[in-house]
Amino acid sequence: MRIAVAAAFLALVMAPATQAQAPNVTAVLEKSGQHTKFLNLLHSQRINVILDDDGSTVFAPTHNAFESLEPGTLNSLKQQQMALLAQGHILPQFHTLVSFETANNPIHTQASGHDGSYTLNITVGTNNLLNVSTGIVDARVNDVISIVDPLAVYSIDKVLWPHELVNGTVP
Repeated sequence: MRIAVAAAFLALVMAPATQAQAPNVTAVLEKSGQHTKFLNLLHSQRINVILDDDGSTVFAPTHNAFESLEPGTLNSLKQQQMALLAQGHILPQFHTLVSFETANNPIHTQASGHDGSYTLNITVGTNNLLNVSTGIVDARVNDVISIVDPLAVYSIDKVLWPHELVNGTVP
């Protein structure tokens, strides 16, 4: 009996460690507590943040960013437009703060329209703060929510409206 117990113990100790579970964007955003409206947008549009070999980066507008929109703005969007809005906040690659310093702008998002992929310009400003621009809206990264490869999640102070959805005027 002791041999069987010892063998089982050795098998357990010698077994390869299981891989850590990939980060979950829903859990990360729920834990932050400041991104409920963005999380609801992702869920309502059934947007999945794909965590493949390249990873993903999410720019999550705060609840206040959505509250600063004119009343009815989101409700005026068609289903496809809401999906594009959500996807426009997601980069299909993992980026740390440092990697943005050498990234080539414009950077493609998961959203695409008639003219191809929606893009963002991301720059490092004073005090190493990130600025994210659609060309219409300039947002600032005000918090790093999580950077665990293959998922980076940054909090931003504005909703990123692409040209294609607003026809030049920000809601």
